Formats: sequence, C-alpha cells, structure tokens
Amino acid sequence: MARAITQETFDQVVRENVEDLDMTMEEAAQDAIQQFKAQGVDLGNIITDPSMRKDSEKEIIECISRLSVFKYVEGVEPDLLSDLSTIRKWCDKGIQFRLLAASLKAYETLIAVLSQATGKESIIPHVLKTFTSLMTGYPDLLSEDGADAILTILNTNKNADCLVAALQLAQACCLKHEKNRQKFSNREIHNSISPLLEHPSNSVLIETCDLIKTLTLDDDIREQISRAHEHARLLAVQNLGILCELLGRNRNEMTLVPHILGALSSIVVRNEFCEQVDQAGGIIHILDILAAHPDIEKVNSQCLKMIKVLAGNDDVKLHLMQSGASPLLLAAMSRHKGSSLISAAGCSCIAALALRCPDNAQILVDNGAADALVDALKIHKDNTNVQRVACLAIRNLVSRNKGLCSTFLSLGAEDLLNAVDKAACWDEAKAALRDMGCNVKLEEPFKGKGVKLGN
Repeated sequence: MARAITQETFDQVVRENVEDLDMTMEEAAQDAIQQFKAQGVDLGNIITDPSMRKDSEKEIIECISRLSVFKYVEGVEPDLLSDLSTIRKWCDKGIQFRLLAASLKAYETLIAVLSQATGKESIIPHVLKTFTSLMTGYPDLLSEDGADAILTILNTNKNADCLVAALQLAQACCLKHEKNRQKFSNREIHNSISPLLEHPSNSVLIETCDLIKTLTLDDDIREQISRAHEHARLLAVQNLGILCELLGRNRNEMTLVPHILGALSSIVVRNEFCEQVDQAGGIIHILDILAAHPDIEKVNSQCLKMIKVLAGNDDVKLHLMQSGASPLLLAAMSRHKGSSLISAAGCSCIAALALRCPDNAQILVDNGAADALVDALKIHKDNTNVQRVACLAIRNLVSRNKGLCSTFLSLGAEDLLNAVDKAACWDEAKAALRDMGCNVKLEEPFKGKGVKLGN
C-alpha cells in the first residue's frame, strides 16, 4: 500500500530545498517529488506545483473570507456567484484542491451561505453545485447539518434547478460512503423520493433514479457491514409501483428509460418485488422497449440487466419465457456482439433463465443461445467478466439438459473454455466442462497426510 503525506509535509521539504540548497521553487518542488516517489509515497492528494499552490490558496482564502460575512441583500448576487464559481474552478481541478479548500473551512462557510440563501432560488443551485465540486471524491465532509439541509430542499423546494443540484450533491455524498447513505436513510429519504418521481422535469427524474441506485450501493471498503439490502428494501416498498408506472408512461423517452431501469434493478432485491414488477406490467414494458429500440446499446443493456434480476423469481422467469424474452435478448446479443456491456448482460440473462429449467435451456438454445455464448467467448477473450458469465451460462444450459452438450461441443466450446483466464474464471469454466462431459482435471488443494491429529 502506498504511503501518504500531508500537504504541509511536502511544502516543508520544498522550503528546506530552497533555503538549504539554494534551489529555485521549481527545482525544489521537482526534487521533493523525486524524493517522495522514491520512498513509495502517493502524491495524488498533494499540490506539487508551487505557483499553483500559492495562487489557489490565495484565491480560495479571499473567496471564503467574503463568503463568511455574507448577508443576503439586493444586488449582492453577482459577487456571490463569482466567489462560488472561483471555488468550483479550483475544486474541479482535483482532489488535492478540494482538500485545500476543506482545510480552509470552505465546507462550513458554504453551510452558512446556504442557510442565508433559504428561498432564493437564483442562488441555491450555485451553492449546491459548489458543495458538489468540493465533496466529489471527498464525502467525509458531510455533517448532520449538511444532510438536514439537503433533505429540506428535497422535501420543500419545487424548482427543478434546485432539486437537480440537491440530488447531484446527495449522490456525491453517498458514493463510496456507507455512513452517509445511512444518514440519509435514517432521515427517511425513501419517503422524500416518492414525490420527486412525480416531478414534471425529466432532469429531476433522471437524478432521482440515479440517487436511488447510489443509495443501494455496497462500495465502501472502509465499512465491514453494509445496509445496502435494507436501503433497497425501504426504497422498493415506497417507490416500486411508482417506478413501474413511470416506466410505462415514458417507454419512448430514451434519455430517461435507462435511468428508470437502473433504479428498478437496484431495488428489486426480494422474491415478492419481482412479482410486484410483473403484476404492474413491468415485463411487458421491458420487452416492448427492447423490441422498439434495438440499436440503443445503453437501453438494451439496462433491459437485459432487469430481465436477469426478474428471473430470480421462478414464476416470473416462466412468464418472461412465455412473453418472448428469449428471442429478444438473443437478438440484442447478436446485434451488439462487440459490446462487452451487452455481452455480459446477455450471458447473465441466459444463465438466470436456464438455471434449474431444462425446458428453458432447450428454448434458449433453439433460439441461438449456443452461438451467442460461443461468440461472446471468442470476441471478448480478454474480458474476464464476460468470460465468467458465459461459462456460467453454458454450465446452466447443459447441467440439466445433457442433450445440449453436443451442440456446444460441435461449436468448439471445449477449447474456448479451456482457454479462459485461469485466475479469474477457471472454476466456472471447469463446472461447464464437467457438465458437458469433457475431461477436466479436478485438483485437491488440501490433502490429508494420514496422520492422526492430536488434541
């Protein structure tokens, strides 16, 4: 693991190089960079350019100084917006500048400005955007007051610009930060989301759907336990029906559909939720979208992911097959052969639909699943994710329908399975080879020595 240092440590070494070795600032900085890199130090969070360090600190301090005494009066907006823009400019340059701004109390100052701007819809979006610039990749800054302020805007404001900015900020706060997700969940954000899904603005709907996905992530490596499933359950109980209705009303809004499907697939985490989507007409909507828009990769990918999720319920899986999901998903895989996104999603669909269902396996192969899976293994031989799910799909197709083995063998699947990345997906490949009746060496990594163990 790379070592880390503070900005102050780096600055001190630069000063010592200037004072003790009579170097210029540029030479001193380059020497410091070489020293720290030789020691295995990660300088990603450090401003290594002396002139940029000086300029950024000077400008940010000046802006924060003016913002800290901000009181709303008529005519103050241009100066306020200029200061906010300057802070955003520096924060958008990288995490090192966000760390600098935070150390200069930018977060606390913006909280105070936001409280002063209550009801001022011409100002609030700019303050929230500055928060987002400051906290993207640095969500640790979020305080209880900050979470309360975001929820207040989501609950009380109807202005689309304000809501979009607040939703984007909430996403930045929740990404890779489990505790922040729990802060919002404890404030019942799942209830706040419901009216937002009825908003007339597509921009608000898109950001709301993306926030739903972000709230259900399990991506914080610092936390041993995640409440992602519970967050998804709460969101589904409150919003599943609304999302299904939204999907039905906007089936031809291709900028919006992928976001709705992404939100749905992230919260359908229980057997009964799959049934609710089916009962609400979700399967018909998804298959209609897949049939009507075959050329849009992102839409096809999200439709396939949703089919895979719904196939986790055996009754819904049967309805999917009866409704014609098989030819549509295989047509998407054929049309987008070169897309690793579509190939991975399609292979996952086949694996889910064929699991424990020999009749489904036969239908899928009759529709061209064997050719699609072999093509995926050939075309995406360097993509371990596609390779893994393709192996899993082949295994599920042949495990309970041995009559399909000859189809895969005639297409050269055995050689392709033996050629997969051994470190990434050899277990899945061995399972497929075993169930196809091929020779496969099953190793025993741990063997007894025949020695009686003592107490």
